[in-house]
Amino acid sequence: MKFSKQDRVVLRDLARRMAEIAGDSVQSETESEWRRVNGLGMGRAMVCISDVPWDEMNVDGELSLRTTDPFARNIEHWLRVRLYRWNHMRTDEVMEPVFRMPIAMRSGEGQAMDDGLATAEGVALGSFKGDTLPRILGGAGSENVVGEVDDELTTQRFEALNDAFGDILSVEPCGVSEQVFSPWESLERQWGAVALVENIERSPAKVRAALDYLYTRQVERLDLCQEARILSLNNGNTGIAGGGPGFCDELPQRNFNPACIELKDQWGWTRPPPAGFTPRMEQHVAFALPYEKRWLEMFGLAAYGWGDALASKPSLFAEFPNLRKICLTSATDLADLVEHIGCKYTYSVRVSADCLAGDTWDLNEARERLIRQIEIPCSIRCPMEVVLEGVRTVRGQPRRLWEWARMAMDVVASL
Repeated sequence: MKFSKQDRVVLRDLARRMAEIAGDSVQSETESEWRRVNGLGMGRAMVCISDVPWDEMNVDGELSLRTTDPFARNIEHWLRVRLYRWNHMRTDEVMEPVFRMPIAMRSGEGQAMDDGLATAEGVALGSFKGDTLPRILGGAGSENVVGEVDDELTTQRFEALNDAFGDILSVEPCGVSEQVFSPWESLERQWGAVALVENIERSPAKVRAALDYLYTRQVERLDLCQEARILSLNNGNTGIAGGGPGFCDELPQRNFNPACIELKDQWGWTRPPPAGFTPRMEQHVAFALPYEKRWLEMFGLAAYGWGDALASKPSLFAEFPNLRKICLTSATDLADLVEHIGCKYTYSVRVSADCLAGDTWDLNEARERLIRQIEIPCSIRCPMEVVLEGVRTVRGQPRRLWEWARMAMDVVASL
């Protein structure tokens, strides 16, 4: 595998621009601030944007691809997106002179399991084994084959990238770094929201059996990853629970082995239920919470993806011994929660992107809504990240998102 001369020129130019930005001293300063937030240090809130409708964001050809090789185009897109964020939507994202190349996987039949798509996050655990329920539990009955590392393709990609821009950006192979368990999402995907609600009410034993099966399968995946030594650290510039990066001083463990990363060296997290299905708090506690506890306890640090479910009974958070981050939407009264638990955890405040999708864009209204949501924890300098999520459209007006980013940075600096 080798890129054409033209593809190589395009990638080198983008890599050079990224390296220049990464050399700015503000990058190390921002990384230090993320370490503070993730380490429960007091200070200003950090800001990030998790979802962007990239198909609407192209301006003056900044996101237009100029390479021809499919793998090169994926790399080019990743580089252009990072540069675009820096140029137009600068929040607290950290730019590094590094390209993390996800290791290549193949199925048991020898088919490639990915298209070489480059991400900053590495490889998600879900890439290796499906969570299809057996027929006895109402699933399709098919079994996805466990994936294996494609060493040959990984080496080919690594050499091609090093040849293209290895003298500009450090190319680092990255294994499994996204450690997420989402019990409600898995069940909803298998049964559908209506059937899931019916099963909770009429067949609780079936729901518990399904959750037990899914959890067991997920742990099997972890065991396989550890045996294959393909876990990667996620205490760096990897997004945790759909929010800010995992920079912290407590991971990996002091005695960790770089050649054999363990779960205790990583962040682990959970996700909220999918849109369209919201179990009651008592249902969540009765069914999903026991499995979430077992999952999160395996990791060095944990992020709870659906803090809204437990906010009315905050003592439940204390049942997670390694819990560091709680994800919360506007459904939670932050002022009340902060009054009960103070600054024991990092608050990952999820801001709705609804204001960006309307017929009209009102920046002042967006500012007022943001201030109302985060004013109290900001006033006492709680460790907090503000995450704009769910941006599905900007109605063809990229400047809406540009303006939101600048506004949010101004707000957290002033509160």
